[in-house]
Amino acid sequence: MREIAQNVEAQIIRVPTGSQDYYPAMYGGVSAIELGVAGILRPPIPVDPTDFNERIVLGLHRAARQLRHQQLGVLKSAHRRATARCTGTSR
Repeated sequence: MREIAQNVEAQIIRVPTGSQDYYPAMYGGVSAIELGVAGILRPPIPVDPTDFNERIVLGLHRAARQLRHQQLGVLKSAHRRATARCTGTSR
C-alpha cells in the first residue's frame, strides 16, 4: 500500500518522494525507520503517551524544503541535458 501511495504522489506532484513519510500515517505511535539494503524496517519504540506529549516540541523550517526543490530543478535539468546527448535531440 505504501508503494502505491508513494508512486501516485510522485506522479501527481512530479517530484520524487521518500518512503519514510508514510510510516507514521500507516502505523501511528513512535517508531524508528531503518532504510537498509534488505528493505525498510520499522521497529516500534515503546513510549508512555502522556510523557511523550509533555516533552515533544515540533518545529517547521521551510528553507530545507525550498532547497530540495532547487536541487530537484538542477537534477531535472542535468537529466534533460544527458538525455539529449544520448539521444541526439535537444531540449
